[in-house]
Amino acid sequence: MVLPDSLSERDHDVCGSWLFVAPTGGSIGSIHAQAWEGSIRAWLEEWAAKHSLDLGPETNEPMWDGTPVDYDLTVGLLAAGGEG
Repeated sequence: MVLPDSLSERDHDVCGSWLFVAPTGGSIGSIHAQAWEGSIRAWLEEWAAKHSLDLGPETNEPMWDGTPVDYDLTVGLLAAGGEG
């Protein structure tokens, strides 16, 4: 495992999770993922209804038609801070 220079792999805890040590010598805890209970589809449908979203087969369909990006225009607008 490759870690940033500020972290070093030390050992595993009793649950098998990695333990890390900060450059100051203090221990950095890990967060254990909780098991999912229920139906992800039901959760998503409830979330969409709560946010007034209509989810369907076309929801994730990209609007891009495949034409090449005009990078000169894009960078110009970004440089202008969106003014234009």
